[in-house]
Parts: sequence; C-alpha cells; structure tokens
Amino acid sequence: MKDELVYPRERMLGAITLVLGLLVWVLVIVGTLGIALVYLLFGFLFYLFAQSALIAWLRGNGVLLSAQQLPDLRERFDACCARLGITDDKPEVYLPRATASSTRSRRASSAATTSSSSPTSSMRCRRIPTASTSISATSSATCG
Repeated sequence: MKDELVYPRERMLGAITLVLGLLVWVLVIVGTLGIALVYLLFGFLFYLFAQSALIAWLRGNGVLLSAQQLPDLRERFDACCARLGITDDKPEVYLPRATASSTRSRRASSAATTSSSSPTSSMRCRRIPTASTSISATSSATCG
C-alpha cells in the first residue's frame, strides 16, 4: 500500500538506523563495562519525571482545544487528523496560556503613567522611540 505522506525509502533507512544504533549501544556498554547502563537508568528516570511534570503543567495551565473554546483551531486540528487518517482516538490538544508574571513584566516595562498634575493623569502612556534617536534619547509618547 503506497502512502503519499511516507518517504519511499523510509523502511530501509529505519533499518539502517536501527542497526547502527544497536552497534553503538553494544560498543558503549562493552567499553564502559556496564556502567553506562546505570547512567541510562538514571537518565530514563529523570526523563519520566520531567515528562510527567510537563504534562501536568500543560493540563493545569493550558487551555483545552475544544469546540466550545477556540472552535476555528479545533476545526483545523480535526482537518489535520482527517488528513493523517486519525479518526477514532484523537489526542487532546492544550494551548499554553501566558503566565501572570510574564504579562506583569511586559506591562510594567511598556507602560508609564503621567504626573498627577496633568489633566490626563488617569491615562497610560507608552514611550515610542523615534527613528532618528536611540531608546535613551528623546522619544515621542502616545497615550490612549
């Protein structure tokens, strides 16, 4: 069965990669007298904890892509799944949200309030550098 999404020589290249990978692992294990297996075990345990932490963070802080939330993106996701032949068990898709600290620092760095003696003291102003001056030099301000 020919599939247009699969590279024609993928099976052969996969077999070559498998053989070379096994050869390298045998050489590493024999060359280190099995100590590499201990490091491999610790690395695998670290990977499991890191992967679990990432999934928990995404589910806790992300927005689930559904028909109720972000329906246009959900339609694109469904179209991609249909193109790839995934019809029954579609994976859950989460979009990460911006954290409060990144939003707060961005707001603090880009906004400055005017003095209380001016009539527009309740307005927020942003300094926009002009093309002929540097950031530290005189710049124009826009309020709104």
